[in-house]
Amino acid sequence: MGQSGVSPGPYTMDQLGRDAVAVLDHLGIARAHFCGLSMGGMVGMWLLTHAPERIGRAVLANTSAHMGPPSLWNDRIALARAGGMEETVEPTVQRWFPAAFHASAPDTIERMRAMIRRISPTWSSPRRSPARCWTSSPTECRAPWAKRIV
Repeated sequence: MGQSGVSPGPYTMDQLGRDAVAVLDHLGIARAHFCGLSMGGMVGMWLLTHAPERIGRAVLANTSAHMGPPSLWNDRIALARAGGMEETVEPTVQRWFPAAFHASAPDTIERMRAMIRRISPTWSSPRRSPARCWTSSPTECRAPWAKRIV
């Protein structure tokens, strides 16, 4: 994570979903299994709603059909804009992992810190933020297939 380029924003969930379909098309993959984490899970919901024929099975983890409130994301964006990604490192790893894990797996925690530091801060502009598409449409991913997920 954090090693690819950033295209100009703003982003929408529709754009991200269509980008995922374009990757499948480019690779000549008609149908794939999909695992989406966090915002990737939201992309998975978009795929299951708008291109269900392209997805065999889906695992959607640490995600939601609506992530909010906007202030949660706007505060993180402001933090990154003010001090760069370094300012987001500790709050993020504290939120992601319990204290016992910090104590028992310091090497893993350090790898997570390094990953966060590699993320391009260009997404932190409110107009370019993926978080904007997360909070823009709370009903976009609510669909009948959601009841089938086990």
